[in-house]
Amino acid sequence: MSSNQQSTPDRLPEQISDVFESFSDFILFADSNGIICHANKPAQTFFGEHLLGETLWSVFRVEADSLSDFVKLYPPEKIHEIPYDESGGSYSLRLIPLPVPLCSDGFLAIVTNNAPLLELHETYEERIETSLEETREQVDGMNVALRTVIESVEEEKKDMHEDFALQVREQILPALDRMIKEPLPQMRKSFGKYIKDRLEALTGKAGDQFEDLLLKLTPREIEICRYIETGKSSEHTAELLGLSVDTVLTHRKNIRRKLGLRGKNISLISYLKHQNNS
Repeated sequence: MSSNQQSTPDRLPEQISDVFESFSDFILFADSNGIICHANKPAQTFFGEHLLGETLWSVFRVEADSLSDFVKLYPPEKIHEIPYDESGGSYSLRLIPLPVPLCSDGFLAIVTNNAPLLELHETYEERIETSLEETREQVDGMNVALRTVIESVEEEKKDMHEDFALQVREQILPALDRMIKEPLPQMRKSFGKYIKDRLEALTGKAGDQFEDLLLKLTPREIEICRYIETGKSSEHTAELLGLSVDTVLTHRKNIRRKLGLRGKNISLISYLKHQNNS
């Protein structure tokens, strides 16, 4: 910094000096010639102890020849930003006129070094960017998890649809076809009940134990159950279905086993009529 040395400047009264020593900002007093006559410790630490006796414009490296030139560039009571190096550092300067006889009616200069504030701002920006990046990663992770859940649900829906379609093809449609072709009203009623039971089971309606057992029967075994329920003999059932009597008897054995009747002294026709009437 250039120096315009003057006679030894007057010092401030001790009480006033003590007040400004407590400030963290740089406090400079300049006389009517713009010569610094007092500075607090933070200012002297930053600018150097040779600060006293320097002019305001030399301290701030401003091209000015007099206090009037400096004041024109930086009018009092306004806050001005003065750069001090090429790295982006700057001062915030505010000049306050001193009408009282301090430093020969000069100015009080309040100076703030903006570099720490700039560093703090950059630190906050880095933290915010880091936080945003972490948030973006979390959101991306949630999106991946959500897509996985959606794909799983869609796959489950597809499986359910295929299972539903399979059961309709294998159980409902054959029974419906037989009901349409069946000439006996009682048999049509039995097939209709069977179709209703199967549809209720497919839609999630809880059935009783007998309905659960019926789900274990094949469509052919269901047909034979309906004929047995109406009192048809094995021979008559075989004739109606175009099967051999031995085949019908084998089906009856399988039906008793699946319904839990094997080894029990219960006739199949009585059991079926009881369950359907209950």
